[in-house]
Amino acid sequence: MELQSESGLLAHGLIQDPGAVPLVLAVVGHRDPLPELLPALEKNLRQQLEQLIYALPHTPLLMLNGLAEGIDTMAAHVFLDVVASDRKRRGAITPHHQFVAALPKTPNDYRQDFQSASALEHLEELLNRSDGILHPGNCSDLAVPPAANGLQRPADDPICYGQQGIFLVRHCFMLFAFYDGVETNLVGGTSQTVAMQKGELHPLFVGVDEVLANREPGVLITHQTPRHRTESPRSNAGNVRFWNGGAEIQGEGVALPSKLLTIPKRLEQINACIGKPGFKPTCYDNTEGFYTKIWSYADQVARENKNLYENWCRILVVTGLSLVLLAQLSPVVPGLFWALLLLAFWLFPKLQKGPKLSFIEQRCLAECLTVQYLWIALGIDDDAADLFHTRSNKELGWIRNVLRGSRVQLLSFHSHEPLNEQAMIKASGWINGQVDYLGKRIHEFRVLAKSWKRFAIALAILAVAVATAESLPNAPEGLQSLVVVLLASLASALAYSNLIGYAATADRFSRSLRQFQRGKDALAVIELAPGARASDQQVRRLIVVEAVGREKLDELNDWVASQLQRVYAPGA
Repeated sequence: MELQSESGLLAHGLIQDPGAVPLVLAVVGHRDPLPELLPALEKNLRQQLEQLIYALPHTPLLMLNGLAEGIDTMAAHVFLDVVASDRKRRGAITPHHQFVAALPKTPNDYRQDFQSASALEHLEELLNRSDGILHPGNCSDLAVPPAANGLQRPADDPICYGQQGIFLVRHCFMLFAFYDGVETNLVGGTSQTVAMQKGELHPLFVGVDEVLANREPGVLITHQTPRHRTESPRSNAGNVRFWNGGAEIQGEGVALPSKLLTIPKRLEQINACIGKPGFKPTCYDNTEGFYTKIWSYADQVARENKNLYENWCRILVVTGLSLVLLAQLSPVVPGLFWALLLLAFWLFPKLQKGPKLSFIEQRCLAECLTVQYLWIALGIDDDAADLFHTRSNKELGWIRNVLRGSRVQLLSFHSHEPLNEQAMIKASGWINGQVDYLGKRIHEFRVLAKSWKRFAIALAILAVAVATAESLPNAPEGLQSLVVVLLASLASALAYSNLIGYAATADRFSRSLRQFQRGKDALAVIELAPGARASDQQVRRLIVVEAVGREKLDELNDWVASQLQRVYAPGA
């Protein structure tokens, strides 16, 4: 955690800036591995963790660990030792690596799973060394869903381990699985978690999330780990295999193949930028407070690429008009200029593709982070990554990894830090501010759209007038060329207005305005409710913020789909 505002809260209601985007790891495995294999397994895991640290020098690693006996405990000690060595080696510039416990039961109940004194001692040690402890009592994602018959589940119901597996798979990018490859047909078993990480549907699925598969399958690294069972295969012990998105990737030995590091490298790029000494988080005014570094980065890059795209639009329009004019006025072969015009229109889509996609990506990230931050600050359980749909647009899938990484960071932080009651003020400020901002921008865009339309109409009328004059007897020479130039100017004016998207953006902003206005009106109604209890009012406020956030993400999904399927219009 890094930046803290003078008022006590950041712009989106957070207590502190979570800082760099973590690469979220998780580990699953058997409780009864053959002890003679543990040194080799530890060595292989250590090598892979050190490879990540050296390949991603600005990116913190965050390990989710269930702290069970056996593999969980082994992996926990290896991870803590590796990050301790990294801190010793690099000192103050070391990223904030985190070790987060993700328990299937509350700590008191979970202690009952440990039969020996030494195992319980290891559990207490790891709980004390954890940066955060998540469990069903403080994290709804780990809470077991109610039974279908409405009855209370028995204390030994294994579905809690299945729910834990869902949590690990939903939030991690890279899963380390130490198992023997045998399907045990047990709810919450290692094989079930492995199937989910591959994107497969396990026959003993325990929740809707597994059926919907509302996440992209991530990276899976399996370490062949025989168990203390006669039916557990002993061959290929310690063998390492790799999967990415459900497809097996060939590797050489223990080292992680480069194909597995595409998204981690994307996170590293962001973290390297926000980690520079000169990078400053955005602050529009002192009352609002600072924005997080990740949000500031996304907002700044989106603005830069929007401006770059608009400049390419202007260059295209000016170039096209100039070439048409030269083709009419120059004695040189006119075909040359028309050829250059066609070349310009062929090159433009290629030149604007990068700024176009970058603007869409970073604007989506900033908007999703806004909703996610507010929900986390207010204790709303919804996950923005689940509601930002990118499965049909794989190039945007990395955004969900950023959202999940940031969310698990904040869940961990709030597991031992209370929520701030003033966060609702920030949420109300966001809603009211959007109403004011959108209203002004809609007016500006509509004025610009009408101005360009009027200019185009004027050019059309003038072109018709000149063409009429050119058809009269004794008409001056050159009027035909002037008609062509006027028509080219007309086409340029319409093209520029459509490329920038003034009218389309005004329509989209109008939809947003209606959403935020409803939210503003709902909050006003809550304040005027006579005799309402303060607790009831707060519940209703949370409902409003959740609803507005959901509508915002729905609108964002529609915008992304339209922008990626047609000519880009970045007027916003």
